[in-house]
Amino acid sequence: MVDVEPFCWCMVANVAELTEHQDAGLELQRGLKHFSPSTKLWVLPERGRGYGTGQLVTIGRHRGSSRYIRIVVARRHLQRFRAQGVYSPAVYRSMQYMPLWPTRDEIERQALEWNTYPLEARFDDSKTVVMVTTPPPLDLDRDGHRYYLARLNGRRVSNSSLPPPTEPVL
Repeated sequence: MVDVEPFCWCMVANVAELTEHQDAGLELQRGLKHFSPSTKLWVLPERGRGYGTGQLVTIGRHRGSSRYIRIVVARRHLQRFRAQGVYSPAVYRSMQYMPLWPTRDEIERQALEWNTYPLEARFDDSKTVVMVTTPPPLDLDRDGHRYYLARLNGRRVSNSSLPPPTEPVL
């Protein structure tokens, strides 16, 4: 058997089984509009205007056809990030004119970070965002101040500088 070299290395992830959408309340949906659950998506690196927003350019087979499409997907709807070689000419053609990952090590480093810290945490007194684990910590120390878990939903964690209320002892 002849070993074939991949065209390039890319990050891949799977679409989450259930994804949440908050149009009018919390709505759970199997997969995404364009991708069924567990579909393998090729994830391109964050660059330019979308950097740090949690929106990723992905390539995958559309739910209704066998064609590859390139579409932006929220990172919170993806799971099991990992590095994989691109052997398909169709996938490689879909990556044309898009930035590619520089090295396999960079992909593995980023995949480890996204798998370990899937939620973003915000603070009540600044626009700073940090990534935290699931479940999130009850309190965080930042710049000499302690912040407490105030609110948690499927998208993000909100932290407050005010301590949580105490319950009266009966």
